[in-house]
Amino acid sequence: MSSRRKKTTPAGAAVLPSLALLLHALRGEVIALELESGALVRGTLVESDAAMNILVERVEFRDPQGVTSRAAMMQIRARQVYFFSLPTDWDVDAELALQVRQHVTGAAEGL
Repeated sequence: MSSRRKKTTPAGAAVLPSLALLLHALRGEVIALELESGALVRGTLVESDAAMNILVERVEFRDPQGVTSRAAMMQIRARQVYFFSLPTDWDVDAELALQVRQHVTGAAEGL
């Protein structure tokens, strides 16, 4: 049995892993990522999925050699992300609770 299985609420609705919910809650926020390659990415989070694949816009990309470039949009696979940082003024507890409520309510309405 895999430890990465989705948790299930009493109503039977699947709840995404908490890190995926946290990332999903950051939509519209400027985030910074470090990739496994050592590259740095900074941009506005457009979307993330349950696997934590990320789509960012207005991207500033700095490669491991320090060369900076810009892009309108960039898609990043979850396995490429070493870590991401949260905005300093962001209330993690409140946003995560809101995401869980929205996800559970949306799943229950689909029953």
